[in-house]
Amino acid sequence: MTLLAILPYGVGAAYDFEQNTGLNNAAQTSGYAQQKLFGQGGSLESGVSIILTGALSLLGVIFLILMIYGGISWMTAQGNDQKVSKAKDIIMNSITGLVIVAAAYAITYFVVKTFF
Repeated sequence: MTLLAILPYGVGAAYDFEQNTGLNNAAQTSGYAQQKLFGQGGSLESGVSIILTGALSLLGVIFLILMIYGGISWMTAQGNDQKVSKAKDIIMNSITGLVIVAAAYAITYFVVKTFF
């Protein structure tokens, strides 16, 4: 006896995510169903905006990881001044990086809104 004989409806998807969740209807209603990155219907600035948003989100996650690492390093230094100093440097450098990224985003936002 084969597996096809056991299955009453033949071979198919076990779960049709699009049909069973209703997300497709929500996308159609909200207007996001036809959104594309650089394809038809999307502009260059919307594509660049998506890429910049993704990159800034990644940098935010890296900042969070560095802050947690620096905090844990500081807490586990056990009074060793060299380890505490290294942890402080990690925290200060990650804050400096975050300020630079935020300034770059602000400048980019200003330039795009002013000239485009």
